[in-house]
Amino acid sequence: LMHNDLAVLYGDQHRLGEAEREQQSALDILRRRMQGKPFPAIAIGIGNLGFLRMQRGNLKGAMDAFDSAESMFAQMPDREFAEKAIVLYNRSVVHTVNGEYAQADADARQAVQIAEKQYGRDHPLLATILARRIETAVD
Repeated sequence: LMHNDLAVLYGDQHRLGEAEREQQSALDILRRRMQGKPFPAIAIGIGNLGFLRMQRGNLKGAMDAFDSAESMFAQMPDREFAEKAIVLYNRSVVHTVNGEYAQADADARQAVQIAEKQYGRDHPLLATILARRIETAVD
């Protein structure tokens, strides 16, 4: 957990390179402990890594991480994870930046469904995702 805590601390301080390294270290430890099995904390950590990469401008690395996180969430179909909505939202941001509006809308639409189900209709995340969908529709 210390690596993850440092990643959050460094991210809050905009020390994104250090945050990414610490997040990767936390993921490496979790993966070893889980022996390659899908686990929610790993999927969430991969999504966090993607967010850090996105903040650093590494859109390909971010998309790879978001795809990996989404894939891991899909391997755990017995439960819908609220954090998957965040991964899908962030992936929609990358798609929008890349001009891939149909993909951005599809991810945002799925994120809306999950966020409504997990958080309720009045949650701020839902408003953020809906705003992303409007932005992609205008572009």
